[in-house]
Amino acid sequence: MPSPPKAPAVQVWPIRLIIAAVVVLCMLLLAVAVLTLGHYSSRQNAIANAARTAQDAGRLITEQARRMLEPAQSTLRHLSFDPIARAGSLDERLDRLPVLLAELSANRLLSSLFVGYDNGDFILARPLDRAEVQRSVQAPAQAAFLVQSMTLQPDGTRRGEYLFFTDDQRLAERRLQPDYRFDPRTRPWYDAAVATAAPVQSLPYVFFTTRQVGLTLSQRSVAGGSVIGIDVVLDDLADRLAELRVTPGTRMALVTARQEVLAHPDMTRVLRVDGESITLKSLSELDEPALAELARQTGPGNPIVQYSTAHEDWLGVSLDFDVWQTQGTQLLVAMPNAELVGESERRRLQMMAMMAAVAALLLPVGWKAGASIGRNLDRLSRRAERIGRFEFADVHRRKPSWIREVNDLSRAMDGMGATIDSFLRISETMAHEPQVERMLEQVLQQFVDATRCGGGAVYLLDAAQGRMVLSASAGALPSSPGEDFVYSANRDTSESTQGRMTLELRGRTGQLEGLLILHHDGDDADGDESFTAFARRLSSMLALSIETRQLIESQKRLLGPVNTSAVHQRRERR
Repeated sequence: MPSPPKAPAVQVWPIRLIIAAVVVLCMLLLAVAVLTLGHYSSRQNAIANAARTAQDAGRLITEQARRMLEPAQSTLRHLSFDPIARAGSLDERLDRLPVLLAELSANRLLSSLFVGYDNGDFILARPLDRAEVQRSVQAPAQAAFLVQSMTLQPDGTRRGEYLFFTDDQRLAERRLQPDYRFDPRTRPWYDAAVATAAPVQSLPYVFFTTRQVGLTLSQRSVAGGSVIGIDVVLDDLADRLAELRVTPGTRMALVTARQEVLAHPDMTRVLRVDGESITLKSLSELDEPALAELARQTGPGNPIVQYSTAHEDWLGVSLDFDVWQTQGTQLLVAMPNAELVGESERRRLQMMAMMAAVAALLLPVGWKAGASIGRNLDRLSRRAERIGRFEFADVHRRKPSWIREVNDLSRAMDGMGATIDSFLRISETMAHEPQVERMLEQVLQQFVDATRCGGGAVYLLDAAQGRMVLSASAGALPSSPGEDFVYSANRDTSESTQGRMTLELRGRTGQLEGLLILHHDGDDADGDESFTAFARRLSSMLALSIETRQLIESQKRLLGPVNTSAVHQRRERR
């Protein structure tokens, strides 16, 4: 007979290594999933938080700009009622000088206060708090304020003067300035204020004297005949931009609709000096590609964008700056993505290190668990090998495993071995025990063990009296029918009810030899069809053995007289 083909060889691994690898692999997969989701969530949260922070910064700057203008507007309204607006000579105007100097001292954002008259006269007061201004006018060391005056003389000429005052408003020096020429009536702020009774606001520009970016507020006096003006510097906006950076690499700028830069954290980069002319640079001239690209991509309905320049990814926010009367002013905020998600990247690396440490700590645990399971399976494998070598009785005691399935399998294999061993013992007893009573006692005990029943009894039929007589019993018999009882033979009878199974013992010819009664727990294992079939097969073997023993006994009884006669004849011959 040809041998079956061999299965192809496969690579095998010890279970302890497999379990340890599975534990670590599951940890790594979990770590990757958690880190990926966490990184994505952290990245989105960081970007969303940065956008909100930028918007909050824009609102703060807008509010600060309003607070910068509101005191100046209040001062402008107050001065429009002041007598200085009607003063016809320099002396009358200097009498009201304390009011101007007090306003300048109270609000450091005011670059200058001035009044232009309809005859061309002009008076301006400014603080000397900047070194470049002091140098440009060659101010005395003790001077704190400068008053510039242009007065029409009786002969029709105009007299220009510089008057320097100390902190306590004492005159430090009065200097004639023949080269000083200024007519307020030619200035845009004057023409705009004359045309309306409401305050007028100029476009931001660079003040020539102080080289600061600011704007001019002007208003016609209540009495008419003059226009009051205030120069408000915007330096605080630039300082505020530097303070409100979301990240160290954040780029910020305040730009007009014509893309002129009004405010930037570094205002020295904003001014363009061309001889005597000082103007504002455009955004394209500022060498800020991130801000230039942001201005190009954003628009109405699209204030937040993510974009890339040549070397970096950015999150950009464009906010309307509606403080001034000019339209189209925007606050641009560009934040590098690398800095926004830098903290989340650091946390991700920390989590990766933590997960690696946990996996390293769990590796011995997985190895130990795998080794324990491997030892249990090795014991089961050796048990199966012994069964394969026909060693059905297990004489090795084993401690219970902490794995339920291993215990279940061990019990099943032990039960299988015990059943086979009992079956062999039953066969051996039936084959070798000549006496029916002893054979029945031994076989019944082994039968009860093999079927895992609580007890059992064998009744043999007394054909003459038609009764079943108890021949052997084993174990507990809670519902035994007694020592003997009347039984009506029924070839089809085989019942199993209420924890008791009754099987008829019939020989080869079908003749009733007796009854086998088994008492069991009544659970699913003892009441299913496979158990009934197994018990019926064993009972058939028992019936055949009983029939064989009874045939032998009958033969002995029949041949007994013949053997006795033959013995007598042999003796007589002798």
